[in-house]
Amino acid sequence: MNQFREKSKDVWNEGEMLLSQNCANGSANRLYYSVFQAIFGFGLKENKLNLGQREKHGAALNLVKHSGPQSGYHACIFKKLRSLREMADYKIEAVDIAELTDLLPKAKETRDFFLKKSGE
Repeated sequence: MNQFREKSKDVWNEGEMLLSQNCANGSANRLYYSVFQAIFGFGLKENKLNLGQREKHGAALNLVKHSGPQSGYHACIFKKLRSLREMADYKIEAVDIAELTDLLPKAKETRDFFLKKSGE
């Protein structure tokens, strides 16, 4: 699971670097996957997710929804990140850099929450 924590940190740094260069689409992708990696590492540690399952993203969201008292908050942040990542990857329109910048501290809070729960 340590590999997922390290990967989450590395990918987060990539997302911040891209955001600082006004590359909102690339940043949205990297920030989403950083949070996803933190959640997935936690899910593996708790034996609630596994590497072989087909629908990892939906399973990660379901895990977030059942992660404790702040689950609704973290699920909302994760869903917003996923929506921005999907826009960046699959839509013609670009991610709004102001929206992504506003979401950044909340996304970091969610990522850090799951990194902590996974044993960091």
